Amino acid sequence: MKNAAALYLAKDNPKEDYVIHVMTRMSKLKKTKKKSVSKLKKELDIIFSQYIRLKYSRNDVSSCITCGTIKLWRELHCGHFVSRQHLATRYEEKNCRPQCVGCNVFGKGQAAVFAEKLTQEYGEGIVSELYKKARAILKVDSSWYEEKIKEYKKVQQELEEKEKKSKASKLSNEEYEERLRAIVQYKKIQKQQEEDELQEQIAKERKRRNITKKVS
Repeated sequence: MKNAAALYLAKDNPKEDYVIHVMTRMSKLKKTKKKSVSKLKKELDIIFSQYIRLKYSRNDVSSCITCGTIKLWRELHCGHFVSRQHLATRYEEKNCRPQCVGCNVFGKGQAAVFAEKLTQEYGEGIVSELYKKARAILKVDSSWYEEKIKEYKKVQQELEEKEKKSKASKLSNEEYEERLRAIVQYKKIQKQQEEDELQEQIAKERKRRNITKKVS
């Protein structure tokens, strides 16, 4: 009605065009633009990944399920045993664990080791259970993603608050020593990985030079 009144006034007074412009803009701002399913999916991917890595961390440190590499949880990936292309198991917690980039990307997930670790944790049948679930056709809409985002935001927040309280509280001698051991082990492994990478580069360079000499 207000817009209609402004429009009526504008007929006799050109200055009222400004009023129409402002009121129309305000009405558009009130209408919240709904996110597309693809954007919601990306948002859920990020939140779920953070949740999984945080869930299996202690004192900000976690380990790769397949090779045992210890890193800060933010430096790891959220690895999927069954490929994340299957929507039915994409957000299945049993199917996901922290993984280093070497295993998750360059090692293509290390499925055999991953399966062994999951079997140790959940028992025989977990692998076939996840494969069976992955074959299910899951039809979802934007509201499904919105609910999942809300759910995992809440649990992630609870984990973060728990972690903060743990850090703020006085650690026992045993917990303090455990934390120190984890940090020291992480630094040792990180240093060893850097040394291994350097040796690998040296070996490649020597091999390249030998091939060059043979050719010449």
